[in-house]
Amino acid sequence: MKNRPAGRQEWALSQHELEVLLTELQPFEDDLDESVLQGKTRWQLTPAAFEKLMARLEEEGGNAGKEYEKYRKRLIFYFERKGCHIPEDKTDETFNRVSKKLDEGEVIRIFSSYCHVVARNVWLESLKFPEQQMEVGDARDFD
Repeated sequence: MKNRPAGRQEWALSQHELEVLLTELQPFEDDLDESVLQGKTRWQLTPAAFEKLMARLEEEGGNAGKEYEKYRKRLIFYFERKGCHIPEDKTDETFNRVSKKLDEGEVIRIFSSYCHVVARNVWLESLKFPEQQMEVGDARDFD
């Protein structure tokens, strides 16, 4: 195993968890957001869907707000590493899609892995629009 920077957590899965996740995501795998390409109206986050997301996050660690921030930081880091322009927007899109699935009644057993797969799909879609990508190293530190 490679040395990891401090604070970075591995999203490793056991074989069983991976099989469960792949079973859950089977219908979702081909669900890349073609509406972006076709100019369709995109799904908007509703208060009810957000409440379902927060309830699911509460199941993860007991404090939905802290869990939300934890996942948000991880996703922003993921999109920054991938060279995405405005990684916060990609993170919001990831949360919106997860919220939509929860609102539709989807049961998500392994939340962190599910979010990672959704984030990967968001990133793959962003590759269709190269102007939305930035070169790694172009990010400016605004602190």
